Amino acid sequence: MKIRNGFVSNSSSSSFVIIGGYFKPTEQMVTKMMDNFQIEYDKDDPMNEFYDKVVYGKSEYLDGLQIYSEPDVIGFEVASGDECGLSDQDVSIDQVIVKASKVKQQVADLFGVDVEVKLITGERCC
Repeated sequence: MKIRNGFVSNSSSSSFVIIGGYFKPTEQMVTKMMDNFQIEYDKDDPMNEFYDKVVYGKSEYLDGLQIYSEPDVIGFEVASGDECGLSDQDVSIDQVIVKASKVKQQVADLFGVDVEVKLITGERCC
């Protein structure tokens, strides 16, 4: 019998399919967006305030968009799952095209940047 000494981890992962673009928000983008929505924030730490108040807080500012880290992506989740597999989804090509256009337009409106919209798949640790 083998006995393991030391740190043992019970890690898990989740899979995802996102219609979106690679996006790493900068302080300038974040302050522009929060100023446009008149969100009060600590001028010394706008990035932390952005994640607290917008990404993890009131998502209505993003109008349905989600911001993911690892990888840094902004978009709409089409499907997700855990180590047992992805959830069943049925999304038409027309719906994908509409959502892709919406991502591109909303990111431009909110942050003043252009993103190349793609179908992004991957896995992240939870």
